[in-house]
Amino acid sequence: MVELQALRGYVLEEVLARLLRRSGYRLLVRESQDPDALKGDKNVLLVRGRGANHQADALGELLIPTPFSFPIRLFAEAKFTKEAIGLGAVRNAVSVISDVNERYASDAKVKFPLRRHQYCYALFSVSGFTADAQKYALTRQISLIDLQGPAFAEMRAAAEGAAEQLVDLANRSGVDPIPFPLAQMRAVFRWELETWTVEERHNRMANDASPAGAADLADGQAAEGAHRLPSEDLAHIAEDLSDQLYGSLTFGFPQCPFILVLQPDNPGAFDAFLNKARDVIEVDIHYSGVGGTNGEWAIIIPQPRRKSLIVRFGIPPLLESWLLAVDGAETERAAQVRDAFFSTIGIFHHDNRLTQLRYRRVVRPESSVEEIFTTPIPALRRELASPDLAFKRRREQAEYRPWDYADLGPPHVVGRSVPPQILQKVRRAVEAASTEPWTADGARELMRRLEQERRVQAAVIQVAAQHEGRIPRQVIYDLAGYKNSRSLRGFTRPVSRITKQLQSEGLVAGGVAPALASRYKDGRVAHFVVPPDVWQVLRT
Repeated sequence: MVELQALRGYVLEEVLARLLRRSGYRLLVRESQDPDALKGDKNVLLVRGRGANHQADALGELLIPTPFSFPIRLFAEAKFTKEAIGLGAVRNAVSVISDVNERYASDAKVKFPLRRHQYCYALFSVSGFTADAQKYALTRQISLIDLQGPAFAEMRAAAEGAAEQLVDLANRSGVDPIPFPLAQMRAVFRWELETWTVEERHNRMANDASPAGAADLADGQAAEGAHRLPSEDLAHIAEDLSDQLYGSLTFGFPQCPFILVLQPDNPGAFDAFLNKARDVIEVDIHYSGVGGTNGEWAIIIPQPRRKSLIVRFGIPPLLESWLLAVDGAETERAAQVRDAFFSTIGIFHHDNRLTQLRYRRVVRPESSVEEIFTTPIPALRRELASPDLAFKRRREQAEYRPWDYADLGPPHVVGRSVPPQILQKVRRAVEAASTEPWTADGARELMRRLEQERRVQAAVIQVAAQHEGRIPRQVIYDLAGYKNSRSLRGFTRPVSRITKQLQSEGLVAGGVAPALASRYKDGRVAHFVVPPDVWQVLRT
């Protein structure tokens, strides 16, 4: 059986593929996209090198042309291990890049040289990197992205949860996972995460609006005679993963040979900001560590008449220790960092628009620095340090109100499970306490975005609107073409996610009732409901 640790890495690579696509890259997944440079072999994508072919689990090509340079392609490799990644993984990355970048000989069958590309490599690790690996990578221009910080906790949990669901699905389905059907898993995940080829997705979506349309694609990608998982259940796992990851991370490209993974504290507000942003934005950059190395860095985007946006990132600890070292060259090095590393950070977003975050120097009061650091204090840390940026959970704590529990029966001992009928009454009480209605414009904008991103949920709300806001469970299976064995857990997540996005953009009030909510009976979903202020708008 495939090891859970390895499966976590495979899932994380699919997450990174989505991150590449959202950051201005075209995903390369098939030989037909570039037969000269790519080769398909047993459902594995290979990149042709000078001396050998090399497997590419996540490979993207930057769509923005780079002047005086070949088109840039990026290998992304994920490591989901308990131990820090060592020198061997970095050496492998260096050898791959060297071999594929040296493949520039002319094809004997044509008069013109092969189209060349500039390949780069990024290693992602949830457990960091050893000192030797960092030293070697920095001298060979291999990007190391450390995902063990608190800002990436939700992404790690989402990837690990999806891997555990895959193992459980294989066990429940009686599928012998030796070998595990990785080709099928990747096909379905890339369909749901929208990282498959744009042309094929467009053609298939035109004929099948349901996420289940990935089933035949997955079967076609599985090797002949290979074990197959139930495609519908596999698509459901991928859809849950997609909903959890929406808008959470993006790539940032500084003026140096490595990549930053940016984690906004408020993804919805950051996405809305980028959508309306100018080409160049002046920002502050702070160091929010509490001492030592391997701290956290934050970009502060000032917003007029509203709370500033905070976007966090990390850099390799070895590089950070050099930047923040106390020695005779610290003042000169601080100036180099401002001019080279932090001067401009580019972000590709919304149909490959480029927004540049330009660092501006802001002098901090000495007292604020002394509150966190003892002497001696490096020049760069003194300039950038901020005592108020310790990592805070992105998700706001729930607001509790004094509900009337008189009709809920006797109190229950803390730690015991609460009966379903009590949970239902609490949910209804929470919904009844919402005093802010959906506006007609807000409801219509929700439906417009749902029809673009999640057509099944949009159809369910439309049908419910014609039946005074209620739709039975079985009708959803009929509308979506789901198998009756498929769970509807998480079916409302896309609606909730888009609602939060609209709230962050100021298009929907913060206290509205859920536009689609589930109702349970005997421990399973019985039907879904749409609030009156939504379905009444849709019926007009």
